[in-house]
Amino acid sequence: MRYPDGYLNGLRLFNAREFWECHEELEDIWLKLDGEPRLFYQGLIQMAAAFHHVYHTGRWPAACRLFEQSREKLASYRPRYMGLNVDEIVERLEMCRATAAGVNSGVQLPEEADDSMVFEVWPADGPSA
Repeated sequence: MRYPDGYLNGLRLFNAREFWECHEELEDIWLKLDGEPRLFYQGLIQMAAAFHHVYHTGRWPAACRLFEQSREKLASYRPRYMGLNVDEIVERLEMCRATAAGVNSGVQLPEEADDSMVFEVWPADGPSA
């Protein structure tokens, strides 16, 4: 499948944990879209922004909110969209949201959350990373 310019690079940046750069790359695509794929890209952008807050700003309430917003948007693209296993991403985002909520409420320490939250995304039919 042929993907829009920047899509695979955005996913590569996400997988490299360069979350802000991923956000920027995907936002360049999102700004030019209308219709169905717009919410999909917005969901990916919010997912990257949530991880940016987890790993760089420590703004757990913002991360929690963005994980939830991303999950809600991406859920409408289940089970697969743009080569991604959206079912799996939505499940992981719910776990991330719960972890962020736990840290935000003081039930969980931030350092206990870090690496357990991260996952990679890549199209099953895309070129290898």
